[in-house]
Amino acid sequence: MNEALAVLQLPLQGRRLIEASAGTGKTYTLVNLYLRLLLGHGGKSGFTNHQGKVMPLGVEQILVVTFTEAATAELRLRIRQRIALARKLLEQGLQQACTDDVLSQCCHGESDRLHLLEILQVAERELDQAAIYTIHGFCQRMLSQYAFETGAQHDFQLQPDTSVLQRQAIVDYWRQAFYGQPSLIAGELARIKLHRPTDLLTALKPLLGRHKLQLEGIGQEVDFTTAVLAAGQTVSRYKQQWRQGSTEFEATLSACQHQFHGVKFPRRWLPKWVAEVNQWAVEKTADLAMPKCLYRFSARQLKICLKQGHQLPRLPLAEAIDHWTLQFNYLPELLAATSQALPQYLQQLKQARQVLGFDDLLTQFSKALQGDR
Repeated sequence: MNEALAVLQLPLQGRRLIEASAGTGKTYTLVNLYLRLLLGHGGKSGFTNHQGKVMPLGVEQILVVTFTEAATAELRLRIRQRIALARKLLEQGLQQACTDDVLSQCCHGESDRLHLLEILQVAERELDQAAIYTIHGFCQRMLSQYAFETGAQHDFQLQPDTSVLQRQAIVDYWRQAFYGQPSLIAGELARIKLHRPTDLLTALKPLLGRHKLQLEGIGQEVDFTTAVLAAGQTVSRYKQQWRQGSTEFEATLSACQHQFHGVKFPRRWLPKWVAEVNQWAVEKTADLAMPKCLYRFSARQLKICLKQGHQLPRLPLAEAIDHWTLQFNYLPELLAATSQALPQYLQQLKQARQVLGFDDLLTQFSKALQGDR
């Protein structure tokens, strides 16, 4: 059940989830919660020590983490302004007359005015060292500060944009996977619109960064090169079968044209379809492309096109085409394999250049938290 947020009553112990849309005062709320923690405000809803006693926290004891550098700068500025305003109220003794309920109650707590004023003065002086970070900034700070305990490399440079390294990694992978392979591999890559390494990287974008990704229905154990070469042999066998039986096959279909529906199997298209398949059958197998019209010559399809009550003589080639694979597609297997291999190539480049990306910071920090140190 959703409840309206009461900043002064929100418990400062345990985990609390605050949901809010844009422009509803999230920053204002965070700033006031920060002030409450500084001044030890809240009684039973305040922050308490292990003895159950409400205690104020110092700037060095409060961590604030947000998403962007701009949000971090704004939070730091707003907190500083709020602390300064509260200090001025206490200095002038106007806290009780203040119309701002949060300031009025926080500055009129259980502690005396001079004690609260001292807390705020110290906080103002130390605010430049306050732990107000972006998520990645906090991870970087912890990994650098506790490099020995976390086992993280301490001399790395943060590189927010790793796209250049990604492009180099995909070139390295492309060279390792495809250079020196038979021309059929290059032809098949071109057929599936992968003319260069960057084309593969573009196709991979939706999959990158997804840890422990599993693609349903994809044979990730299938090697793209091995599969394409095997399929190439199959296609060559199909072509040989066609060449051996096409003459008799065409003659039989021509003689039986009157048995077909004119719309489903137009007489005028038969020579064109046969010529298209003949051309494919005599060409060298440069890729795994199959003629689009080939399915029309399968026994199942021919039977569909017959007029009611008619029957074709037995056509061995048509029966064979029933069992042919008429469309080869190993792109999913290639993407699955590359998405698993590319991070290793990228990591090698990062280690060689001693750089980390944002995702690396999160990954290393997560591992450090789960470690035994």
